[in-house]
Amino acid sequence: MDARFLSLLYPGRWIDLRLPVKAFASEAEVQAQIDGYKAEMERLKQQGAPESEIRRLYVTTQGAERNLNTLRRMTMTDITSRIGVLSLGLCRFIGLPGDVFGEIGRDLRARKPERTAVFGYTYDFIGYVVSKEGFERDCYERNLSYFDERAHDLILAQFDAAMKGETL
Repeated sequence: MDARFLSLLYPGRWIDLRLPVKAFASEAEVQAQIDGYKAEMERLKQQGAPESEIRRLYVTTQGAERNLNTLRRMTMTDITSRIGVLSLGLCRFIGLPGDVFGEIGRDLRARKPERTAVFGYTYDFIGYVVSKEGFERDCYERNLSYFDERAHDLILAQFDAAMKGETL
């Protein structure tokens, strides 16, 4: 859609966002991960492990299989999108593309916490955007994300640079 047309529909502002794609492991390494996860899943089933443990490993395996498919198709070195900022009266609404972890929203809200709301899944979908804290946890989103832990700080830095000097 033409940016001039969008500006008529959207009385806020757009902030260009560029995030580098993470370095994926080699195909052989990812396949070895998948094989290891499947073997571990079989072992857990044989031992009668709780279904929740088996399910968690199943989802992790799915993430690794998706990574393998992505690795085979991925040609981009970075992904571009937009952050939308809409100020209405004393309130600011920030729209982020994708499934963004709450800690990133928390850090954006910290700029004006009493008057800022942050939303994900707006304008675009770039997949999971995991926070720095999310990369410290063993979560499937970390494996499914196209980005590494730098994305958190890059979003904040690009937002701050674009909003420099602007106040509510």
